[in-house]
Amino acid sequence: MTNPKFWWQSAVQGGGAGYFGDLVGGVTGAADRTVIGKFSGPIGGFVDDTARAANAIATGKGGGIGAGIDLLKHIVPGSNLWFSRLATDRLIFDQIHRAIDPQYAQSFARREQRAIQQYNQHSWWHQGDLTPERAPSLFGR
Repeated sequence: MTNPKFWWQSAVQGGGAGYFGDLVGGVTGAADRTVIGKFSGPIGGFVDDTARAANAIATGKGGGIGAGIDLLKHIVPGSNLWFSRLATDRLIFDQIHRAIDPQYAQSFARREQRAIQQYNQHSWWHQGDLTPERAPSLFGR
């Protein structure tokens, strides 16, 4: 809490920065989208996600399978409910990813490293695991 970045992220995510926070937070928070995808709403974001997944798969670049699964997550009804999203991700989408991507371990490790670097956020239910190793810690790591 001594870092000014913490307070900025709190204001943007918590709604304390108002419309300006939503605008700036949308641009800086969605690192996986283009500027058009960030500013054009849900339909534009879907088109952007589809184009990125199709491009990655067509060119054979790494991450194409993950981009396709992320696209699938966005269009499956109920997959973005806050109370079931983690379970849906771990029990359904991560298992699909493991089944079709031979490089799934590297992909999962990259995502966890990004969360640690950007937000100092550690997982208690790691990607690809069917069950968490422990209960969540309510008072720190």
